[in-house]
Amino acid sequence: MARRWALVLVLVCVGITTAQAPRRTPPRTEVSRTGFPLCIDSKTGRFTGSKLVRSPVLVSPDGRFRAYSENEAVAFEGAAEGTGSCVNTARLFIAGPDSSRFILAEVKTPQYPDALIKGLLLVDWSPDSRYLLSSVFTGTYGSDSGAWEPESFDAWYGISSPDDFPSRAIRGHFRPRCGANVNALGYSKDGQIILRILPDYDEEGGIRAGSCVAKTGVWSLNGKELQGPEQTLTPLPDNYKVQQFGSWLEGTVNPARLEGRQGGAVPEGLTPQP
Repeated sequence: MARRWALVLVLVCVGITTAQAPRRTPPRTEVSRTGFPLCIDSKTGRFTGSKLVRSPVLVSPDGRFRAYSENEAVAFEGAAEGTGSCVNTARLFIAGPDSSRFILAEVKTPQYPDALIKGLLLVDWSPDSRYLLSSVFTGTYGSDSGAWEPESFDAWYGISSPDDFPSRAIRGHFRPRCGANVNALGYSKDGQIILRILPDYDEEGGIRAGSCVAKTGVWSLNGKELQGPEQTLTPLPDNYKVQQFGSWLEGTVNPARLEGRQGGAVPEGLTPQP
């Protein structure tokens, strides 16, 4: 009887040790403002493996805040043969105002079943250096559906805008439950968020019946009242020029090199870009 129980115990232990988590393939890393990683080539469909894209550092106008994003596509072993999976995670890092040490300010994690791809691209700092505007992507592998949405991050308090921002303001201005595509462009001199609002297109490129707008236009949104019930949309001329207030530190950089630098000092070998 003792030998029988010993055999059962061995078999159970073997079962536990063989049930291992899938291994992640090592990522390739690059620095890019707008690069967005996927585990497959979007044109050929060929499996390309894990990839991490880190943005350059974006410095606030007063030099007290710095930010960068990481977009990581993680491929697990077996994904190339269709037996594994691939997911995308986005992270936002911010340093300041009284410390040059970068901290993880926000994480966009993938979700089942329709949000396995999360992305975050930096757009600009507000003129008063308080708000950081980004574009956040939600989509999934094996589907053409997906959308970019603007997000405003309050660096003073470490609070991001609501998930339905700015769709709530758009529907309030036009009509309830209408659809639109929205691009974050930047800020105006008085701190308004500048948006490009496009029609809600279907898979064939036609405009859906429930679209908020019939043509693309540029609008400003009162971004300083994110927590309030009223957010005013104002149409702007189509040729409106958006000014860049933050400065990009171009070049391949390890963010750790920026620690200990004060007052907007530029690391050696990097060039601030308007």
